[in-house]
Amino acid sequence: MNNLAALLRQQGKLAEAEELQRKALAGRETQLGARHPATLGSINNLALVLKQQGKLDEAEGLHRRALEGRESQLGPQHPETLNSVNNLAVLLEEQGKLEEAEGLYRRALTGREGQLGPVHPDTLSSVYNLADLLEVTGSLTEAHQLYLRELRGLEELHGPEHAETRASRRNLERFQRQHGPID
Repeated sequence: MNNLAALLRQQGKLAEAEELQRKALAGRETQLGARHPATLGSINNLALVLKQQGKLDEAEGLHRRALEGRESQLGPQHPETLNSVNNLAVLLEEQGKLEEAEGLYRRALTGREGQLGPVHPDTLSSVYNLADLLEVTGSLTEAHQLYLRELRGLEELHGPEHAETRASRRNLERFQRQHGPID
């Protein structure tokens, strides 16, 4: 059920995905308990579906619940915990809670660097997320450095012609056109 709900979410069938994800979560809570890693995964997945539907307050509560459970059960540096940190930060940014989002993005980046290394896709995703937020908040020097770091990491990871590398390069070029030279 959980996997089918995730597939439905990817297909944009959000009402169906939500209904199925709620059933999967209820079943996992009954069978495995509220703190089991699989249950926490279902909580996270339901939050993602709700976010896509614009149900941000309910999604935020679930993301916080998943994060707290993962911290408790898996530890603060576990990759799944760091995924929850990142997911909550994305949601908070969307809600305009930029200061809290920034702190969580920094936490996710630091944790992912330590656990996964500086050139892991999840680490580079955190680099981008933080850069994007810093650009919005006007911290342009640090944002520029992070955009450059993301591009260099993707070049190392995938090569210069990979689609993600090219997208990162275009984003950096957009940043430079929009903001001019940054020291």
